[in-house]
Amino acid sequence: YQRRVHGIKRLMLRVFRGISKYVAARRFAVLGTKPRDPRFSALTQNDVDYFKSILKDNNAVLTGSDDVKPYNEEILRMCDGSSKCVLRPTSAEQISSILSYCNSKKLPVVPQGGRTSLVFGATPTFDEIIINMERMNKIHDLSPYTGIIKLQTGTVLEEAEKYCHSKGYVFPLDLAPKGTCQIGGNLGANAGGLHYIKYGSLHGNTIGMRVVLADGKILDTLDAHRKDNTGYDLKQLFIGAEGTLGIITDAAILCYPKPASTSLCFLAAERYDNIKQVLINAKRRFTESLSAFEMMDEEGYELVRKNIPDVKVPFGSTKYPFYILMEAHHNGPQKEADEKMMEFVDSMKSHIQDGIISRDSTQSKHIWGTRERIPEACYREGLVSLAWIIFIAPFLRLKPCLLYTSDAADERPSVDLGGGRTIEKK
Repeated sequence: YQRRVHGIKRLMLRVFRGISKYVAARRFAVLGTKPRDPRFSALTQNDVDYFKSILKDNNAVLTGSDDVKPYNEEILRMCDGSSKCVLRPTSAEQISSILSYCNSKKLPVVPQGGRTSLVFGATPTFDEIIINMERMNKIHDLSPYTGIIKLQTGTVLEEAEKYCHSKGYVFPLDLAPKGTCQIGGNLGANAGGLHYIKYGSLHGNTIGMRVVLADGKILDTLDAHRKDNTGYDLKQLFIGAEGTLGIITDAAILCYPKPASTSLCFLAAERYDNIKQVLINAKRRFTESLSAFEMMDEEGYELVRKNIPDVKVPFGSTKYPFYILMEAHHNGPQKEADEKMMEFVDSMKSHIQDGIISRDSTQSKHIWGTRERIPEACYREGLVSLAWIIFIAPFLRLKPCLLYTSDAADERPSVDLGGGRTIEKK
C-alpha cells in the first residue's frame, strides 16, 4: 500500500511540476488572457487629485512607479499587477468617499491587506486602483467583561495577539504569516488558523463589523451583542467573501481567557491511520483543552530541516513518514500540564514511533517553527504547486500532498515575510 501511495505521489509530482512551470510562464494563466472590461474607466490626473483631496496626505496616494511596484507584487511573484495608483486610507469614512467616487466614475478597485495570500486575490489583474489597508491599524479597545476586541482591519495579526496577551486574553486566530497578514484579509479569507480545533472559525468568533459597500454606503454592526437573534446576520456575508461584497474596515472579535499553562509535543507516526487514532484519543483525553493538532509529512519536515537553518527540527535528520504537532491549554500549573501530556504520549506508544515533549519556550519555538515555516521552506526550494491535489486526493484514498518544483529556483526574488524575516534567493 505504501509503495502504491509513493508511486502515485511521484507521478503527481511530475505532473504538477509541469503545471507550475506553465502557470509561472503564463503568469495570470486564465485571468491574464482575458481583455480588460471596456465598461471600466481609466485613471486620470483629475481622479488622483480628488483622492488627494480626500486623504489629505501625500503619503496616502502613491502614483510613482517605484512606490507602486511593491503593491503590484504577490508573494510568489507569479502574478504581478499593473496598478498605477495605491490609496492608503485611515478611516471607514475615507474609504466610503473613495468607493462612492469610483462607483460613479466606473473606476475598478481591488482591496489589499498584507499580501500573504497564495491565490492572487489581492493582486490587480490589470490597472485597478489598489485600496491598501495598512494604515488602518488602530486597536480601539478590549472589554474585560465580554472579551471582545474592537480594531481596524489593517491591524497586523501579531499585533492583535500581543495586545490580547497584555490584557490576559488569547486572540482566536493564529497563522504562520502573523507578522504580515492583516485582520481584514483573515476575515475576507475566513482563515482557519492553527488553533481552529479549539476556538473555531471567524464565522463563530466575529461579533460585529463595519463594512463599506461598493457604492460607498457604510453597514455598521460593530456594536452588536454576542447574543443577538434579531433578523439577518448580515456580517456573515462578508466573512470569506474576499472583499467582493465590500471592504471590512473595523471588526469586533471574541477573544478567550489566556490559559495558565500550555503543553506541547511533537510525535512521529508510520501510517496516516495512526494519526487519526492519535487525534481520536487526544479529543477524548483533553476534550476542550486540545488547542492544536497539526499533521506534517516527511517531505515538509525535510524541507524545513534543509532550508531553514535557524529552526532545530525535533528529530534532526531521523526521518519518519508522518509527524504530529499537538498542543493543549490547561488551567493548572505547568508541571501538571506536562505530566498530563507525558501520560498521553505514553499511552499512544502503539500508534507512534517517537515523541518529544517541549521542555521550555525555546524548544516550543523550534517545534512550532517546524510546522509554520513549511511554506517558506518550499519557497526556498522552488515554486509551490497550489493545492489542486486536494480535490482528487479523496478519490485515490491519499492524504493531501505538498508538491513543489525547484525548476524556477534561480529566477525567484527575495521576499519580505514581515516580523524581521526575509526569504533570500539562493
